[in-house]
This record gives sequence, structure tokens and C-alpha cells, in this order.
Amino acid sequence: MQNWVDEIAYGNRDISAGIDVFWLPSKGRAPILVSPVEQAELMRNIISGEAPFSKTSLATLKKLMFIKKTDAGILYGKTGSGTDDDGAYVLGWFVGYVESHGKTYAFACVARGQKVMSKNARVIVESVFEEHGLL
Repeated sequence: MQNWVDEIAYGNRDISAGIDVFWLPSKGRAPILVSPVEQAELMRNIISGEAPFSKTSLATLKKLMFIKKTDAGILYGKTGSGTDDDGAYVLGWFVGYVESHGKTYAFACVARGQKVMSKNARVIVESVFEEHGLL
């Protein structure tokens, strides 16, 4: 896993918290740190073919990330939520891309606040894309 995290230059590349939990924040454990800009850049690398993954892996990823199709575009993404030390939801992510009108746009959205989860970040992204006629 460390080789792949290094290969794609993912965040601060620190997976020392454990192979099965390094992306999950928890009391006493330092998760990998990645910014929304870094997430969007990784998405750009994936959709442009610059990421070091096989065509088969990229095709599988695209199938797994499919969210919805409208007359204006197709949305692909992955959500994630984070909690504070007390287990309350305070963070929502939605990362992915939209194909619309012959163009592809990578995005990353992070939302923070009390009772905020990934669904909140997804609503923000979908609203923006719908407002701009991309979805």
C-alpha cells in the first residue's frame, strides 16, 4: 500500500496508523492527511490517464464510481464522512468527476460542521453542477 500511496503522491503519504485504517481519523491515531485540492488533482490524473493504473483497473474504478446519468451529464464519485473524538459526524467529502457536453471536470468537495456527512457534500456538488447545466 505504501508503494501505491507514494506512486500517486497521495497527501502526506503517511499510512503508519495501520493498513486497514490509515484514512480514518480516531483518537490517538494520526490519519493520512490530504487536501481537497490534492483529491481533485488525483481525480484529474485518473481521468486523464496520467495515474499509474492499468486500463482494466481504471475501467473498474469508473464503474464503481458511477453515481447517476442525466440528459446533461454523467456523475462519478466517492463519498466519505468523518467524526470528531466523540463520534459525532463533523466532516463530509465528495470526490469525483462529471462528464458533460464533451468535457470532463474533476472535483473535490469537503463540508464541515455539526452533523455534517458525505451526503451534505454530495448535495452541494450536485446543486452546483445542475445550476451550471452540467448535470
